[in-house]
Amino acid sequence: MRPLYRASFNLGNKKSDLSLDEIVEVVKSWSVKTSHKLARVRNKSFDNFSTGMALSQKNLEVDTVRFVSSGKDYFALALKHPDKNNKNLKWKTTFAFGEHDNNRYHAEIMVSNGWDDGRLSPVKFSFGRPGLVPKLINQFGASRKFELSDSSNILTIDNVNDFAQTIFSQKRTLPIVYVSANNFYDEPIKTINPERIAVNLAGVAHVFVADSRFPSFKLEKIVGKSMSCYDGAVRLYWPIQAENSGSMFHPLWAPQRITDMGNFEDELFKTIAFFSTGIKPKIGYEEVRRLKLTADIETLKEKNEIAELADLFALENDNLKKQVVSLEDREMDHLERIKELEYKNSSLISVIQSCKKPEEESCQPVIGDFDSVEEAVEKFTELYPKSSLEILGRAYKSARECQYDKPEHVFKTLEWLENAYLEMRTSGNDKKKKNGSTTLEESCKEQTGMTYKANQSEVTMGRNKQDYFTTWGGKNICLEEHIGKGSSFDPKSTLRIAFHYDSDSKKVVVGYIGMHQKN
Repeated sequence: MRPLYRASFNLGNKKSDLSLDEIVEVVKSWSVKTSHKLARVRNKSFDNFSTGMALSQKNLEVDTVRFVSSGKDYFALALKHPDKNNKNLKWKTTFAFGEHDNNRYHAEIMVSNGWDDGRLSPVKFSFGRPGLVPKLINQFGASRKFELSDSSNILTIDNVNDFAQTIFSQKRTLPIVYVSANNFYDEPIKTINPERIAVNLAGVAHVFVADSRFPSFKLEKIVGKSMSCYDGAVRLYWPIQAENSGSMFHPLWAPQRITDMGNFEDELFKTIAFFSTGIKPKIGYEEVRRLKLTADIETLKEKNEIAELADLFALENDNLKKQVVSLEDREMDHLERIKELEYKNSSLISVIQSCKKPEEESCQPVIGDFDSVEEAVEKFTELYPKSSLEILGRAYKSARECQYDKPEHVFKTLEWLENAYLEMRTSGNDKKKKNGSTTLEESCKEQTGMTYKANQSEVTMGRNKQDYFTTWGGKNICLEEHIGKGSSFDPKSTLRIAFHYDSDSKKVVVGYIGMHQKN
């Protein structure tokens, strides 16, 4: 069977004693509930759970091992069952606990699957970590160099320095997921659930959530722009090593991309789960079984119990054969993954080579390399095919004629309307300033460098109806709101973008992009 997920950490803390019996009781409770869901198993079947048992039914196999070696106590559990949609596909979840030191126990949890008949064939499936993982962490405490949690860590402006040190610490062995706050209402974007991310990744990642926009601003000053994360974006910081400290190694998801994905939490889990299987196991289920089997063989040798000894050797041989098949499956899986990564790597190299400044650490395409305002508008419509902005034909016409010499301002403004403006409008945060929140005027200035105005003079609009009124969606609309830069008559330094917000459809209708409208 091929591994899909592995969590490896220490349970307990130095302040309180922890016994393996306490852990086993929690594991037993979870196992009984899970077994009842998968197959109607009687509670009596788990009487020998803590000392060692083997349960085999049509839809469920449960096996436990308890063993003491060199004065240290070990316990392991394997739970195997068929997939609910494909009975030939089997799932196996294993837990192993071994006495560590300082009142702690090492925990090893693995989820794997494979075809029951040994075939090697792709299949679509979804999976998650066992529900027991966050329960163990929450109940007993856990660590892996750094303390683990089943909930998110709140990042404030006061602990940003410590957070930055954690990012660059070479002692850190697990990834960090950082959820930044939107710049306009100081919360993560609405399309993700940070607490769900934290629970999903309990044991395999550290999750941090900014309490406002300000920790991200301070973090950027410490780690540099290429390693920063802000305005609702989410970043994954893999453990830092000399060869992978560049910004491109740490993926960044912008808010729009997260929204377009639709299932961001699941995709993030799959990404980290895949790499978690590379964790070197300390004491897994198979290792505990092997230790127990080796001890039993030595005992039988001393007693000269030939028949029983032969049975154990046969059992060990069968187990070794299964391990060989499992390793062959993993090898094929890795070869497929290597081919996929090679393709992605070649594509990435092409992107890097096409960048204008490959010598910089961050080789992101620079938005602003436009020859004209018309090109900036076309680039926006290309990058935002599902945009809530509707740019009317008259706006395209005026953009085509516009001579403004900083077309990147137009692109940034359209992005601001698509993201920040719509977020504030639909959430009602545009009404008035509360508790230090950002107004539309402040937001626009900060993000675009341009000035937002909510209305025009009624006299001006009445005199120039052709410029300020148009038909859209079968009704007359007024292009009252506008964003501008400059106030001269020089077409290269003056810009106005006029638009209308439709509260029913929650769309922004852009009706003009050009120099001054008539006034």
